[in-house]
Amino acid sequence: MKKEVLRQIWGFLFVGVLGTLFHFAYDFLGKTAIAGLVFPINESIWEHLKLLYFSVILWWIVEGFLGEKEPRFFASRVWALSLALLFIPVAYYTYSGVIGQRYAWVDIGLYFVADALYFWLQRRIASSKREESEGENILSAVVFFVWMFSFFAFTFWAPDLGIFREP
Repeated sequence: MKKEVLRQIWGFLFVGVLGTLFHFAYDFLGKTAIAGLVFPINESIWEHLKLLYFSVILWWIVEGFLGEKEPRFFASRVWALSLALLFIPVAYYTYSGVIGQRYAWVDIGLYFVADALYFWLQRRIASSKREESEGENILSAVVFFVWMFSFFAFTFWAPDLGIFREP
């Protein structure tokens, strides 16, 4: 148990620090199209979801090297990541709509809350008594690739919706 908690804490820190660095990566890398696929190209809420998505994926790779695979490894992570990604715009539009303005420190805080939410949800889902199923793994893979394709496509062809506009 202690080892799991430590891995969760290290993961939270890894994703938090990496996401923070990713915020500046597009400019640092010369604003190339390739960099824009992974790093936010503007200040829209949608583009900032990439910070969590790609940081978490890199954490999965680190976890793979740690070699500790658990039941529902992929599915638990995809579902937790999806819920954490959905939390960000819901929380952002709720607080900014109620208050009538936005605050950078709250926006940054939402990222770290989503980071913590991801790790909490992932642990809860992975430790549930449900058995791993092929259907869930297939659906998880579809959801994972829909997120990725959406980030790639909407970087260059964003719909005219508020979530894709800079605040």
